[in-house]
Amino acid sequence: SRSFILQFTAIRNFTGRQIAFWVFLHESPPLEDLRAHVIFTTAVFLFIMLLAGGAMLWLNRIHKKLQEMASFLPVCATCKKVRQVDSDSDDPSSWIPLEKYFAQQTAAQITHGICPECLRQVMKENDL
Repeated sequence: SRSFILQFTAIRNFTGRQIAFWVFLHESPPLEDLRAHVIFTTAVFLFIMLLAGGAMLWLNRIHKKLQEMASFLPVCATCKKVRQVDSDSDDPSSWIPLEKYFAQQTAAQITHGICPECLRQVMKENDL
């Protein structure tokens, strides 16, 4: 007669928090295959844990980057250059153009346009 095993395994991230269940229904192996089955199941479980741990590390890095970007950003009131984080405000090389700052800090690509208010101002200054 054949017998089956229904296996429930909690998948936890590197902090120990449960993030999913692994449910597996399989035919009960013969006793001589049990050791190989345990080794295989353990290897698959460890592989899944490595994937989950890597994903969590990636998400933590993204979260940290978002927190940094949500903090105050020192911008020159005149030329709009940005002071690089943890740099001396008196050092001219610590102030970089806004476009360069965003290119360094994000994957966003900057494009230029002109807002309606500035367009009116430019047209007025040039008698257009």
